[in-house]
Order: sequence, then C-alpha cells, then structure tokens
Amino acid sequence: MAKKNVINVTNEVYERLEPLAPDERGRVISAVLTLLGQEQITPLGGRVTPSNAQQYFDQKEPHTKVELLAAAARFREQHQEQHKHTRADLKTVIHDEGRRDFDEHNFSWDIRNAKDKSLFTKGKDIQLSSYGQQYVDALPDREKVKKLRAPAKRRRKKAKKKKAKTKRT
Repeated sequence: MAKKNVINVTNEVYERLEPLAPDERGRVISAVLTLLGQEQITPLGGRVTPSNAQQYFDQKEPHTKVELLAAAARFREQHQEQHKHTRADLKTVIHDEGRRDFDEHNFSWDIRNAKDKSLFTKGKDIQLSSYGQQYVDALPDREKVKKLRAPAKRRRKKAKKKKAKTKRT
C-alpha cells in the first residue's frame, strides 16, 4: 500500500507543479524540503553547492590546514571563477567568509606543505592542481580521497661532479 501512496502523492505534486515556471517549481520543492527538515538535493541525488564559504567548509569538513587552504582555493574557483590566489584572497575566504581560524604567521609553511602534497602546483603562484581539485571534490568522503592517485613525485638527478683532468706536459 505504501507504493500506491507514493505514486498518488507523486501524481498530486506533479499536477500542482506542472503549471508553474521551472524556477518556481525549484523554489517550491526547495521550500518543502526545508519545511520537512531535509537536505537539499540535485536531480542527480548529490548535494546542492553551498552558497557561502561557511556552508562549503561545513560540507567539506577539512581536517588539516592544508585541506582548509585547498578547500578555500576550490571555493574561489567554483564561486568566484578565480584560479590564482594570494594570501589575502585565501584569508578572506577562510577567516572573513568561512568563520575559520587563519594562521597568518605559518601561511608560507602551510602552502609549502600543500604543494609538497601536490594539492597546489609548484612554483611561485598559488594555484590548485588537478589532483587538489579532485581531492577537495571528494571531501568529506575519506575513503574516496584515499582512492585518488596522487601524482608521481619526480626525483631530481644529482649532478655528478666531474673532476677535470688536467694534462701535465
């Protein structure tokens, strides 16, 4: 009997939503889910992208400073269409908008650690790597994060010092 009830409710909801404009339908469904105390969903069953940094961090649940920096960079990419970041940019997202502690004094150290973990590209710019994007997108699912393949580390070949042979004549 439960299936018949679900079918009936679905038909009733369809009949009431059908005459509305598409954006109005979305607002009605969102409002009903909110009234029911349920999380908003997308048509594919995933989560709705949070509209502010605080909600984004709550959703991603970063455990370390490195993860927090990567999440802030990803937030800027997705919501502000910015792909290069400065200390001030990340501080604004983390501290001002995200309401999280921002360790100003250890920022350089933390970014270096994030680059060593391949979350950011090497070099002078602060830019999230492809692996870093995948890492943040996988959060908060730690099992999914573990399954990601980190880029292979390149070893630097040490330059062999050649002893110059001097010919004595």
